[in-house]
Amino acid sequence: MALKLNFQLVVGWNNKGISYDYLKKHEEAIECYSKALDIDPKYVEAWSNKGLSLFYLGRYEEAIECYNKALELNPQLAVVWNNMGNALINIERINEAQKAFEKAFEIDPSFVIPTSFTPTHTPTPEIGIPGFDLKNMVFGFLLIGIIVTMLLLGKKLIGKL
Repeated sequence: MALKLNFQLVVGWNNKGISYDYLKKHEEAIECYSKALDIDPKYVEAWSNKGLSLFYLGRYEEAIECYNKALELNPQLAVVWNNMGNALINIERINEAQKAFEKAFEIDPSFVIPTSFTPTHTPTPEIGIPGFDLKNMVFGFLLIGIIVTMLLLGKKLIGKL
């Protein structure tokens, strides 16, 4: 039960971070992703999302550190390789960027390998899980709230029996 609640907290903090990112409140988003990672340092989506928030703030080296953590946990995430390439371009590490883009393309051919590289190249805004939808996130928050409430009420009712 505790493990399940921890996972829900991790997902909740990650989703809250995604909400802040959509509002362009990247510092607040980073705080949420950090809280998710404090609970579960192996939660790949939070590493990836934290990296993207850092990227949007121009903190490319820190973004790369987060992308590296995500790729240590799952090297098959094309979106993370793509975002890594974008961060590398912005600190003019072009050869490494090219390799990152090639890796993204190798995993998922829908990622295009750029033919020219210029700093300020911005990533495709792939936050969280590909296909993410804000309506689904809001629904997820509501669903988690309902589940937690039901669990707490059920515990109280069972205790009275």
